[in-house]
Amino acid sequence: MKLNRKKHIHFIGIGGIGMSAIALVLLRMGHKVTGSDAKPSRLIEKIRTCGGEVFLGHDEKNIDGADIVVFSSSITAENAELKAARDKKIATLHRAEMLALLMNDKKGAAITGAHGKTTTTSLISHILLRARLDPTAILGGEVTSIKGNAILGRGDYFVVEADESDGSFVHLRPFYCVITNIDEEHLDYYRNIREIMSSYMKFIEKIRRGGKLFACGDCDNIRRALRAYERDVIYFGLSKGSDIYPNDIVLHKNHTKFNVVYKGNNLGRAILNIPGIHNVSNAMAAFAVALQIGLKFKTIKDAVEDFRGAERRFQRKYRKDGISIIDDYAHHPAEIKATILAAKNWSPKRLVVLFQPHRYTRTKYLKGRFGRCFDLADHLIITDIYAASEEPIEGVSGEDIYEETKSQGHKSVIFLSRRDVKRYLLNYVRPGDMVLVLGAGDVTSVAEELSKELSIKRRGE
Repeated sequence: MKLNRKKHIHFIGIGGIGMSAIALVLLRMGHKVTGSDAKPSRLIEKIRTCGGEVFLGHDEKNIDGADIVVFSSSITAENAELKAARDKKIATLHRAEMLALLMNDKKGAAITGAHGKTTTTSLISHILLRARLDPTAILGGEVTSIKGNAILGRGDYFVVEADESDGSFVHLRPFYCVITNIDEEHLDYYRNIREIMSSYMKFIEKIRRGGKLFACGDCDNIRRALRAYERDVIYFGLSKGSDIYPNDIVLHKNHTKFNVVYKGNNLGRAILNIPGIHNVSNAMAAFAVALQIGLKFKTIKDAVEDFRGAERRFQRKYRKDGISIIDDYAHHPAEIKATILAAKNWSPKRLVVLFQPHRYTRTKYLKGRFGRCFDLADHLIITDIYAASEEPIEGVSGEDIYEETKSQGHKSVIFLSRRDVKRYLLNYVRPGDMVLVLGAGDVTSVAEELSKELSIKRRGE
């Protein structure tokens, strides 16, 4: 299938971060785009502003006139629109298949991994944009420098965040592939770490001739997976065993300074204006790709210094009267540990962490790791699980993580229902506190509402 003529393309679940990005690119290419979703959102309003038509609720009438219907893994075969499309013999494509249609004729850079892929994809896109290479990019988060989660460029490069969660990234045929890490994740789809590693190997087999794999040299699972890989790999990371790594690292509250060493040569000093040592590793991946493309070090380092991150990635929502509120998407134990470590570098009097578990399956399979990842939090609040598209699992709840954390020896942890969290925090926080709101679900609204309430309270005093 080709998209060489204008088509009517319908998206089931168009409001998702990945689906909306593809829809926006197609709209800018001149295609007619319609879609449906369960509820309104800012991304849906953006699609409407750009000329798309979005229906609230799913109905088979919504697909009338469509040439192609796009769905994601969260859409079941029983969905009214998907069933109607198949009954009417309308072409149906998984989200990754549509992404492949867009990317595979370009010089694609696909970034994947259990953690850090949104920041890495955003940073690579930002560098190419600042270098005037006019890339197309489809991201898993919204980025200020590209005014959203998607850009349509006229250049050769197409940068995408490749979703490993359901194995669908094997539809892509990138020229450049970046793997930030391999970890136990999405165990609702994969049975074990061996199956996860096998899926990544199937993906990298799709790298086009003349292309390149960039992989994190600090990740043991990546090193194990690539033992029998015969093509060239550029390893990035924090350790000197990688092809590109930082040295003379100086961590500040909201930025990090370091030298970039590439294949034994010290290229110069760089500044990264997003916090956390884990983001220095992500930056090394971006430097490696940009250098491979042929960009000069100064061009890259200037773009890196100009980068301000993606939304919900250590995003400061409030800072007044000695109180800071940070909103972050971290929802896996490895991400939580890295984010809390970055927060402690700010030296708050108390680090107050609110965590909303994301998905019943993740809670069930990673309960033990969750119990060990909050050690540096001075006070921890666990709330109810955000189900996403899952049905509840009997006997699994947010209280499991609460009990596990207590059993691991945490001295100050409580469980609160979602509805009680904001009121509790309003009464609990005091000057000197940093409140870190963690989770991939609707807990982000707590950060928003708490910031507003504190602002109102401050004005009234």
